[in-house]
Amino acid sequence: MKTAYDSPIVQEYMERGRSDACPIVDMHGHLEVFGGLYLPSAPVERMRATMSRCGVRMIVCAPHAALFGDPNQGNARMQEIIDLYPGEFLGYWSVNPNHPDMVSEGLRSFETSRGFAGLKLLPDYHTCALTDPRYAEALSFANEHRLLVLVHTWGGSPFNSPQLLYEVARRYPYAQFLMGHSGYGDVRIKT
Repeated sequence: MKTAYDSPIVQEYMERGRSDACPIVDMHGHLEVFGGLYLPSAPVERMRATMSRCGVRMIVCAPHAALFGDPNQGNARMQEIIDLYPGEFLGYWSVNPNHPDMVSEGLRSFETSRGFAGLKLLPDYHTCALTDPRYAEALSFANEHRLLVLVHTWGGSPFNSPQLLYEVARRYPYAQFLMGHSGYGDVRIKT
């Protein structure tokens, strides 16, 4: 099939429905079932089948158990999945500032973990602003180790707006921030 784009990657995709020359790495995955959302591919085996069908070579995830339950247990579960499927799954180490006793312990465990790409923060869900001192230890750790930090960002949020992320990024210049949901709600489209 001929397209208007003169690109071997586009041609390969149009012909095969995927591109092996330009594999997909999904940087924002959710692992396993969560009662608040309909995620039909959430069970690991379904997720792997969907990834294969769509040409996703690797996905970086955080399990819901770590995000909305016990971060230590959830991060341990992510380690199990990384170990079971090396090269397919990487993890985000989940940090919940509402459990400050677990943050220090978790960061020490992160240092001995395998296959974690960085940290994941959910300020809006944890009702703790990204600029709150309770995030300082995790953000300092990410800055010191030059880690990737996935932060959910929502426009107009008092907890994780793009403006707050900008402020934090200036404070921690060596951490690498990824804006989950790209600040949805702050985008102004001209019509």
